[in-house]
Amino acid sequence: MQPLFGGVANETAARAFQCATLTTNRFRKPFQCRITIKRAFDGGIFADLRELRFNVSSTRLVVLVVLLAIVSASTWYFLSHRPAANGESIAVYYTKLDGTTMGSMRVSLRPQQPGESDAEHRHNTLVYAAVEAIAGPPNDVGAIRFPPGTRVQSVNLTGSTATVDLSKEVARQAGGTFGENGEFKALVYTITGLPGVAAVQVTVNGARLETLPGGHLELDQPLHRNDW
Repeated sequence: MQPLFGGVANETAARAFQCATLTTNRFRKPFQCRITIKRAFDGGIFADLRELRFNVSSTRLVVLVVLLAIVSASTWYFLSHRPAANGESIAVYYTKLDGTTMGSMRVSLRPQQPGESDAEHRHNTLVYAAVEAIAGPPNDVGAIRFPPGTRVQSVNLTGSTATVDLSKEVARQAGGTFGENGEFKALVYTITGLPGVAAVQVTVNGARLETLPGGHLELDQPLHRNDW
């Protein structure tokens, strides 16, 4: 009987491979492999056909899922562990009503845009800081403020000195020396808080003035933090 069963076994294996059919539908469906195996017994009597079906997930789909999982995990790790980028916010200073104490608030700064050079981004940051310093803190915060209507007309950086040109409304400060010292102290502290800036030269309508019309604060030379 061994030859018979050995032959049957060989024939079964051969027929199994011949009858195997694979149907693959890219990534959407698993491929089906139907193997029809005919088994023989004594006397050449064959039993009824027995069909074995099984579905196997596509290898490519498995690989794709694994890759997506790796990418997702890597992205999460990068976003959750990356350090805060420099320049995401800046400190804007203001002088409190006592004329001496400084307060500050942080304002968001947009990141460097595609196509924006380092020099352009630095210039835009300087302009933004000057505008925020002139605007001052929210209205419910007690602070010495620039006269209404004061605008930043331009900001330029030469070496470590930033030149801030203001509109003529800055001359309307009603607080005298007290008011002028408070408003310009806030401006200088804000601008010199940016990297690479040590001094602020104030001009009015493009002209360098010895003092404002009130004759209180000297503006003919750059202003530094240690001037207060």
